[in-house]
Amino acid sequence: MATNLDPSPTSKKVSLPAAFREKYVDDEPSPSSDGIFIAMPSRKSGSSPYVPQCLTLNACHINCAGDDGEIKKLCSRVKELDLTQNKLEDWKEVFSILRQLPQLHFLNLSSNPLTQPLMKDSVENVSLTTIKKLVLNNTKIRWDKVHLLLSVLPQLEELHLSLNGYDEIDVCDTPHPSVKMLQFNSNHTTDFQQICKLGKIFPKLEHLYLLENNIKRLSGDVDNFPNLKYIGLSDNEIENWGELEKLNAFPVLVDVRLKGIPFLDQYPEKERRSMIIARLPRVTRLNGSRVSETEREDAERGLIRYYMKKELKEQPQRYHDLVKVYGKLEELVEIDMSAHHIVTCLVKIANKQTIMKIDTRKTVLEFKTELEPLVGLAPNRYRLLHFDHEMIGTAYGLNELRTPNRRLNTLRVQDQDEFHIEKRWNWNMKKWDRVKESVFY
Repeated sequence: MATNLDPSPTSKKVSLPAAFREKYVDDEPSPSSDGIFIAMPSRKSGSSPYVPQCLTLNACHINCAGDDGEIKKLCSRVKELDLTQNKLEDWKEVFSILRQLPQLHFLNLSSNPLTQPLMKDSVENVSLTTIKKLVLNNTKIRWDKVHLLLSVLPQLEELHLSLNGYDEIDVCDTPHPSVKMLQFNSNHTTDFQQICKLGKIFPKLEHLYLLENNIKRLSGDVDNFPNLKYIGLSDNEIENWGELEKLNAFPVLVDVRLKGIPFLDQYPEKERRSMIIARLPRVTRLNGSRVSETEREDAERGLIRYYMKKELKEQPQRYHDLVKVYGKLEELVEIDMSAHHIVTCLVKIANKQTIMKIDTRKTVLEFKTELEPLVGLAPNRYRLLHFDHEMIGTAYGLNELRTPNRRLNTLRVQDQDEFHIEKRWNWNMKKWDRVKESVFY
């Protein structure tokens, strides 16, 4: 049997209310994914259906608003509406839906074939002041329609225009200063000079996402972005360090995302991050992680050491700028720290004692296993006590080592310390056997 959402020729019109009732109000039992029928709670006759404030009606074949006033009666409390992958073509139907949702602040129209013309008379007397976020991904909406649409969205702060195949960007006479964040991913705009036109359209833009646009060079009028704090350039084709350093021309840019850049991927991850930080002096966040003052200084000093032995023609301007700050640095000398792990201590067993060199990188269990031939007992048969030589004469110097996996260097073992060994008594032994063993211990 055909449902209200069946896109067959016999059911050409599918309204938003019809799709809502099909998804949320159908009182008939519905089969789950494993074929089991689930009975929905029954409602009293005449009661209004529950409508979530975040309403999702994806891929429901919606192509019209339905009877005037029906949406307002049914969904007036809706604040977020997701209509991704429906069949909306006519902007008049879209405006009819929006007029009936007085509290709406988020709208997703992605992957709707909005091919019908959007004319000036269509937006006369239209003012959608509550909408702050609009998603138009993969709608192939033209720039003239974008500008006309934004003229009736005076409070819009977040706009998504990804996957729309824009080769060029058309600037309008009237900018849209309310927009603070723009998602412009996976378009065909490879020319960064075209990208810079976005700054004229959205002069208050603070966050710009440009993932997967095949951008190679970053030359353009970046002064068009006086408020841009974040730019996402992951998965682009930026050619070299010289192009990347052009990001320094953005007046207030402090947060960048640069993953999946081919020329950067030749460096190990730690070195890559350090080199980017050193070349972008104002950046305080890189790929989502904060750049501390210590990390920045280490990165900048590292860049000096990286280039100081290279020929003058290979040294970037940033190298010379940093030399003015830090001076010419000495090469780092690799020091073998292994000798500092070896300490000389006194090991006492009852009335016997011996001097040993001990590797403090070993765990307590490893050290007790090493002592086994000397003690003549398995590690679990004796107690190992550490005596700090600096605490001799006090009540605090003796410490039993009870944690097998703890490393000796965490116990501050030093030269001249002592280790005392005491046998663990087996109280199941006969008294005379314990006395015989105590002769040695």
